[in-house]
Amino acid sequence: MAATTESVKADAAEAPLLNKRNMFLGAALYVIFYGWVRWYEGVYGWSAGLDSFAPEFETYWMNFLYIEFVLETITAGILWGYIWKSRDRKVMSITPREELRRHFTHWIWLVMYAIAVYYGASYFTEQDVTWHQTIVRDTDFTPSHIIEFYLTTLYTSSLVVLLSYTQEQDCQAIKMVCL
Repeated sequence: MAATTESVKADAAEAPLLNKRNMFLGAALYVIFYGWVRWYEGVYGWSAGLDSFAPEFETYWMNFLYIEFVLETITAGILWGYIWKSRDRKVMSITPREELRRHFTHWIWLVMYAIAVYYGASYFTEQDVTWHQTIVRDTDFTPSHIIEFYLTTLYTSSLVVLLSYTQEQDCQAIKMVCL
């Protein structure tokens, strides 16, 4: 009985299984980022986004697109590199507590992906429909398309991280060779 009590006390003294700080920090980053994107679209969508051949469209929206491509590539590289470098190569030797902590980490990545998809695939998609009902034109380069179509790599990167994290755990648990 004493050994069990000591074991429970030791587990309680360790770090919590669910890292709420990381989850709320990640969620806050997504919400702030998408809030800024929505603000930018609201301010410059009508004033500089109606004609894709106008010089102000190049200034406000095409530069936004170019910066978006660079930042998405850097973000994806950092996230994917982090998952690749931080993976555990000895999954079969982890403790049950560590395995449970990894399940919670997986859940955090799933929450981040869900937040990104919510904004990217629902909120901005509805804005795109409204844009086409109002402006009645369609090109590849409209303010709503630059956000809706070209910003999707943000949540695609989150999905790749989510799947990579899951795959690494599963492949080693069943003794498969994975990338």
